[in-house]
Amino acid sequence: MRLADNTQTRKEKDNLARIRENQRRSRARRKEYLQELEAKWRACEQKGVEATAEVQAAARQVLEENRRLRALLKERG
Repeated sequence: MRLADNTQTRKEKDNLARIRENQRRSRARRKEYLQELEAKWRACEQKGVEATAEVQAAARQVLEENRRLRALLKERG
């Protein structure tokens, strides 16, 4: 009976070790996935900032062009 208890205890220990290792790997995968998502989010945020700057530059250009055209229209009637 003692041998059976030792075998059962060993199996339980092995099983617990396997579970702990699976949990550790799962946490590592989740951490890596979150880091990838954060990197993608930062890249998208940067692209948004760049796009906003481009839109603002285009708006300034349109305003300047409108100002020149109005001045020309006023000058030439």
